[in-house]
Amino acid sequence: MTLFIRLFALLFIIINPGKTHAQTCPIPPPGDANQDCRVDGLDYSVWLNNYNHSTTKGAENGDFNNDGFVDGLDYVIWFKSYKDFEITPTDRTDKTSPTPSENDIAVCLRPYKENSPWNTPIGPSPKIHPNSDKIISGLPGSFGPDPFIYAYPVYHTDRKLKLKKIKYTGYYRYVTDDERRIITNKGENFLALQIPDDALPSDDGNLIILDKDSGVEWNITKAIKEKDGSWSVKDIYKYNIRHSGFAAGPFSRENGTPFLAGLIRSCEIKTGIIKHAIAFSYKHQKNNASPFNIPRGTRLQLDPDSSAEKLKSWCGNDKVCQIMVNAMQKYGMYPVGFSDSPKIFVENQGSARWENLLENTVLGRIPFSAFKIVIPK
Repeated sequence: MTLFIRLFALLFIIINPGKTHAQTCPIPPPGDANQDCRVDGLDYSVWLNNYNHSTTKGAENGDFNNDGFVDGLDYVIWFKSYKDFEITPTDRTDKTSPTPSENDIAVCLRPYKENSPWNTPIGPSPKIHPNSDKIISGLPGSFGPDPFIYAYPVYHTDRKLKLKKIKYTGYYRYVTDDERRIITNKGENFLALQIPDDALPSDDGNLIILDKDSGVEWNITKAIKEKDGSWSVKDIYKYNIRHSGFAAGPFSRENGTPFLAGLIRSCEIKTGIIKHAIAFSYKHQKNNASPFNIPRGTRLQLDPDSSAEKLKSWCGNDKVCQIMVNAMQKYGMYPVGFSDSPKIFVENQGSARWENLLENTVLGRIPFSAFKIVIPK
């Protein structure tokens, strides 16, 4: 019976190319939350948004076995259908449709506490900074991602990997378990870390090593991989992804945030959702008291009430743009540093393998005037 349903759904797509997104699927396959006759990252996003919650709406809310609760059993149903259910080429509306792999889903967990400023939605009726419009007017040009320049590669490790010798010549800093202090060791010394063999730093020598099991996030700067497999680096920062995402002082970034905070990873785009605020940099005014500098602790929010026509003018049918816009409306962007031109932080091409999924002009049609500066409540 299940095979019949899938074959019927596939036949429906072939007969009606390009219409499945606008119509309700007559017989949705298992795992199809939005009833568009295909099982993909959009359905996974529905499951993820409702995970660990009760519901009476069944598959519409990701409860694919209709037991009234969205859990891992529903994920198994989605994943099995996702692997088995094929989409005809004519059903793709653009080349950037997110398609998560099993590995994307396994590694794409949201870091930091649930109540972290990074993970807290802005919510309705936020308080707007009194000089919001004036500050925004000082942000020049457009902005977007660049997976090659000042972008951090992310590599995952575990205890099965061989330890690699790391020589650091600058600082080794880590945050205490109570998050109140930063401990600093200065001067040349050595550490041993489990770094994957295929790990490579970005062009400017930075990288992130993430151990999901222990919760440790290693931020490494000015790294050079030696021929014998050892590493020479400048600074090493150790942070725990179960903390808030903000250290008690200058850390990997000057504003006290680790590298992973606000970083858009390729697995998030492929799974169809970004569930955190985005890290953002802009051109700093030389005068720290300049009215055009964004106040610390505030974040930029893209107008959440933008009309469908305006959203269409910004993104067209580009799903990557739509995913980023949703995050900028719900969670906003935190300024974390300064750059010659405004940019958002994305995972480096070296680990992300963006291929044709990400263009640096993806957000080029969104003006800064569409943003407001939001004050934390």
